[in-house]
Amino acid sequence: MSLISGTTLYKAPISLDVYRSLCEIADVSPHYHPDFLEYYSSQLGIRPKIIGCFHKTGEIFAAYPVLYSSIFPNPLHKRLLPKRMRLLGDIGQPEILIPILSGSPPFHLNCFSPVTSPLHRGNVRSFRNISLRKISIAKSLSGQRSQKVEKSLATENGTLLFAPDLHPHDFADIYTSLHAARWGLSADDLTHVTQQIVSLYKYVQGGVLLFNGEPVAALLAFAVSCKSILYFDFVNSGVKLKKTSRASAGTILLLKCISRAQELAGSEGKVLRFSLGYEYGDESYKRQWGVAEDTFLAY
Repeated sequence: MSLISGTTLYKAPISLDVYRSLCEIADVSPHYHPDFLEYYSSQLGIRPKIIGCFHKTGEIFAAYPVLYSSIFPNPLHKRLLPKRMRLLGDIGQPEILIPILSGSPPFHLNCFSPVTSPLHRGNVRSFRNISLRKISIAKSLSGQRSQKVEKSLATENGTLLFAPDLHPHDFADIYTSLHAARWGLSADDLTHVTQQIVSLYKYVQGGVLLFNGEPVAALLAFAVSCKSILYFDFVNSGVKLKKTSRASAGTILLLKCISRAQELAGSEGKVLRFSLGYEYGDESYKRQWGVAEDTFLAY
């Protein structure tokens, strides 16, 4: 047990079950959801190390998984464990959104958190308010843009199959085939991605786009429904390059997936947070579709 700096609060290791109970009444991004944490820990062959933050009365108000003195998983682990991290599949560019109850006091993590969600600003102590990455959060789609997508879809004789309507192995096969072909990879390179998709399929979103019955694009996203938000995390995509004067297959699929996510969030009465990942340089497509928010370095 350790005291939280400057307060009468304390921290102590907790079980995955306690962490799971906290996540049921808080907001988290997918890769910090207990089911993802359990899967990733099993792939690495380790027991999850989870730190709980408690009021002096013994009530828990926050928690976070840790590996090598850093919130797990995050981009740093890709450098520390380049080969072992492949066992997880593809974690994309995760925004560190851990379970913290509203109204909780500010506290130190006492570990490294390089891309802490701006939603935690004011709760988690920052290091000089430094932002190592901007996270792009999708904007609501306009009716005009949606109409253009529908027109392009009709012109190309397109069909959309969303992930929840597909068998896990069918989706995984189409996605990995398109992704591998696009980037010159072999099927063996994506074995663990297939395993990740199938094992966590209840959280898989995105879908497959077909032109004239042929798969031309597939998008992998993970989504979790939390206390107040529906969080969609766009992980990666596979697109068959096709010369056309009309909208690209990747554009059509992404916009349709964002539109569907908006509808799902509305039906659940929750706020949609659809992450497009970090912004690097001149990524015009992210600036066109999303709003850049500063993550921050917490410790």
